[in-house]
Amino acid sequence: MAAFQDAQGALAEAGVGLVALSTDGREAAQGLVDELGLGFPVGHSLPLEATAEALGAFHEPRRGILHAAALLYDPDGRVLLSVYSSGAVGRLRPDELLGLVRFWDRDRPAS
Repeated sequence: MAAFQDAQGALAEAGVGLVALSTDGREAAQGLVDELGLGFPVGHSLPLEATAEALGAFHEPRRGILHAAALLYDPDGRVLLSVYSSGAVGRLRPDELLGLVRFWDRDRPAS
């Protein structure tokens, strides 16, 4: 999330807003917001099983964790991109997201 915080300005210029969701409780989520200086909304206390099912994300009930999932929505709420991790690697990076959004913008027909 720190990398997305660092890229927040460039992402905003590309028309990308950020929201993070967490199954952590309020205090733990707020601690992460404070530690990383996050300037975008971070939801907290989401139910693990229901959130994993709704997102199609990997989770570990034994450890009580939801693995990283990144989704990019268009203004109409359609999912344009989804990236799921089942471990410590395989996460979407802000530079990859920016490159993809810029590519799509170049490819979009002029209106």
